[in-house]
Amino acid sequence: MKNVCSDRLVKPTQGFSIESFYELGGSVIQLDEVDVKELEMVYGYAIEWESDPDGVFRAVPKGVRPTEDELLRAKGEGCSDAGMRSNYLNDITLENTSPVLKEKIRRLLKDRYFESFTRAFDLEVPFVDLWDGSEGISWHWDGIEATHFLVLVYITDHQVWESQFGGELKIGRHLANVSHQSNPRDEDVEELGVIQPSNGTMVVVNNHNPYLLHSCNKLSPDAGKRITLTFGVKLHKKRVMNADANVFFGNEEAGV
Repeated sequence: MKNVCSDRLVKPTQGFSIESFYELGGSVIQLDEVDVKELEMVYGYAIEWESDPDGVFRAVPKGVRPTEDELLRAKGEGCSDAGMRSNYLNDITLENTSPVLKEKIRRLLKDRYFESFTRAFDLEVPFVDLWDGSEGISWHWDGIEATHFLVLVYITDHQVWESQFGGELKIGRHLANVSHQSNPRDEDVEELGVIQPSNGTMVVVNNHNPYLLHSCNKLSPDAGKRITLTFGVKLHKKRVMNADANVFFGNEEAGV
């Protein structure tokens, strides 16, 4: 496993960086210790884990992801395109997600980390996913989710992540003219930074610019725990600007 040059590492800060979000494609934040402890507690008592039936990750929450029948139904006449299939499957996952985890996500989004958004917008969470491990994935843009930004929160066994563990997130810029390529070649991407999933690291990924991409390298078997919580966020302009931001999930009514 290659070591990462220190000048390419994007180190966490205590708050959201609007410059990093737009220039690099993501802002890296160190969660407060109380939030890290709360997430660890949620994963310990509110989530029942099982080995990934698909063999992609080390473990996934039991009974949350769509069943084989639901996956087949998503390919039926009721979901005629990729966007509709994604929405259908996201609604199933949201319905099955622990209410305790949803409440923690809601509190995170209402906290100081996201003040740059909650001053003017209500926040909708159309999907949530959770897993332990890392499959490794090439450069891509999550445009099918149609969210303004993605959030990745890492709970791991390491306060300081080592490069030999793998499982690092890379952020980059698409250099080619065809920005909607689903699988851009490495030579068409300018790597802007590497983010190490140290315990309590949260990454807010810019998802409304198709030129800003991300990828992840495969996790080493001896890396230990690497739990990733991810969720997407859509922005809705507040009707009353001085009101508290409303945070709701895609299978809820706005205002719930």
